[in-house]
Amino acid sequence: MFKLSYTDTVTLKVLVFSAIAVFSIPYYFSAGGTLLGFILIRVIGSLMGGIAHIGSHRWLCHNSFKPSIFGKYLMLTGMVMNGHGSPLQIVIAHRLHHAHTDTKNDPHSPMYHSWFSLWLGRYTINSGIKIPKDFFKNKEAVFVSKHYWKLFYAFNIILALIDLKTALFFSPVNFAYSWIIITAVNYNTHKKNEVVEARNLNSVFNFISYGEGLHKNHHEDQTNYSFSGGTRFDLGAVIVEKLLMHNNQRTTAG
Repeated sequence: MFKLSYTDTVTLKVLVFSAIAVFSIPYYFSAGGTLLGFILIRVIGSLMGGIAHIGSHRWLCHNSFKPSIFGKYLMLTGMVMNGHGSPLQIVIAHRLHHAHTDTKNDPHSPMYHSWFSLWLGRYTINSGIKIPKDFFKNKEAVFVSKHYWKLFYAFNIILALIDLKTALFFSPVNFAYSWIIITAVNYNTHKKNEVVEARNLNSVFNFISYGEGLHKNHHEDQTNYSFSGGTRFDLGAVIVEKLLMHNNQRTTAG
């Protein structure tokens, strides 16, 4: 029986979701969608996508802040909406990146991958890191990881029952947009030749990526939820402080 590898499954997901995203936008308008409705849905989708990245990266990968109950469930909801996959797999891949930065064991180093191969999710697969035991202490994140695709499809089915034209582009467009952002961060924040070192991207990109482009600052201080480095604006850190962080830590940070 033919069976796709994990990498091939990710590539297929990227292609299918991206194709749906492209065709669903004109369908939305032909089915009666308005420009104001489209803008509103994209603003919500972008915000939830940014919150999802904050959750999977700054919270689950690095434990850099303690979320409130509201913040925790908001981040997990964003992760379910964006279609990127199990939080556990994201944690393992990112910790591998930090443990083996820009070596052959780095899942997504531009030294060994083209932009196109990274966009297709053709990451390096290896077992060069221990199972993150701290992750399994987070019961909610473990539940979302175990049932990720059931939750993703349940959300989209419910949304389709409410409004089909919105459901056809909400998650696919969120996925396609945020996947390109992630690819750009992975490819452009490290040199492709010679001595490899993390670097920061420009202010515009940092804003639309919720601070993820401040990669050099992040590598220099991985336990800090803020990537500002003390001098750069980090929208993600503002969202953490104002919306996601536990009150006790927020008071200390303030």
